[in-house]
Amino acid sequence: MFLLREKCLDKNYNKEIGSFNIYRERNFDYINYSTLKDAFNILLSRHEALRTKFISINGEVKQKVMPIELLSSSVVSYDFSGLEDAESAAKLIKKKLIETNFDFFEDLPIQIGLIKIRNDQYIIILIVNHVASDFYSLVLLENELKEIYGSLERDGSPTMIDNAIQIKDYAAWENAKVRGSDNQFSLFWEKKLASKPPINLLKSHKKIILPTINNDDSYANSMKREMEDKFWHIEGSEIDSVLGVVHRASTLPGASYRFTIDGKVYSDLKMTSIQTRTTTFTVLISSFLLLLNKLSGENDVIVGIETVIRNEELKNVVGWLSNTMFYRKELDSNIRIDEFINEIGNEILEHYEYRCYPIEKILLDRDISLDAIGALYLNYVNHLDEKDIKARESEKIHHQGGLPYFDLDWFLDEYTNGIEINLRYRRDLFEQAQIESVVQLFFEVLEFMLRHQKKLLRDLENSLSDTQVNC
Repeated sequence: MFLLREKCLDKNYNKEIGSFNIYRERNFDYINYSTLKDAFNILLSRHEALRTKFISINGEVKQKVMPIELLSSSVVSYDFSGLEDAESAAKLIKKKLIETNFDFFEDLPIQIGLIKIRNDQYIIILIVNHVASDFYSLVLLENELKEIYGSLERDGSPTMIDNAIQIKDYAAWENAKVRGSDNQFSLFWEKKLASKPPINLLKSHKKIILPTINNDDSYANSMKREMEDKFWHIEGSEIDSVLGVVHRASTLPGASYRFTIDGKVYSDLKMTSIQTRTTTFTVLISSFLLLLNKLSGENDVIVGIETVIRNEELKNVVGWLSNTMFYRKELDSNIRIDEFINEIGNEILEHYEYRCYPIEKILLDRDISLDAIGALYLNYVNHLDEKDIKARESEKIHHQGGLPYFDLDWFLDEYTNGIEINLRYRRDLFEQAQIESVVQLFFEVLEFMLRHQKKLLRDLENSLSDTQVNC
């Protein structure tokens, strides 16, 4: 709660970390502004997360769901149809909208921009702060807005079933069932992480030479140090209140490197998933485990996987319903690659049943910091149903900015023609040349797996180039 209060009250916070927004953009031949506003108000009435503001009571931040009657429209309209270079003007406005810094006390965490380029070209951009929505929710909102708008235009009477469950209901369930000290979730993770997890996987091996960073193995100690460094005026009780609630108190300097898996490699990846009766993401998880093994020299490896916490009851709930799940694997060099992939698929399904347990609680329970074990983080999004969106060609350009979560964050977006990967990395640990070497090694590992499913894991070592990732 202390960190939440700081984020809300500190006007420079968003400038430091960025807007933290997610968005969807679509083109249309025509949009009626008045109908769009009405559709948006109906959308707001359906989801309490979109009508939630923060209020301060005696210095404590509370959440308040606002009545729809008290809210003003958050649809902003721009008409550039009379400009010679309307496309450039629209591009600048889109950037401004996407980077909106929401004031959690004054603003709703959602905004819609309507941009008119020509009489027959309109753009709708839907922006939501990540605090109120995950990507699944964003797609849900886009689809509902489209359905409501269409109904209003046709006959003026949208018919959608009211949501019986809101995000606050899930939060209450999690607090009651998941955060208890004696439950099936904590027992599962205690068993999986019974021995001390591997420490500093990317920080101690000849293949990856990194600068010395003060990474305390203790979660409690590292959190207290970060809190005292960043918020010098805090008290001990306020430090204790965030333990098990957030994974770290400070932000990390980041950069990103984008590339694409496409062509024959992507075709082989899909074929391997079919042959092993798994998914493309399972095959990729297998390759990342082997990549981590090659970078660190450790057989006991651990990755973080972003998971969606959804079931039939929660499918229409808007909110940040996701959690990072640890997956730890002891590699056996004598297992065949196809058997290795299949084994991982089965184990991931087992872990998935316990994905609700917050990663921050795991760090607190084991008293181990994320900096100590957070080497690779994987965030996969399936866009295969969105036939009109394609993966872009490899950019292979480094961009400054972003907030790294682990040491190396791999954001994977799969489309019908390939997988876009945005590799976000810590600038205090990696230089650009290192990242490019990591990506090269990743492709070597992946392509060997796809070509040689019947070979053993130990055969991989002799096939790789002697890639040393150093400064």
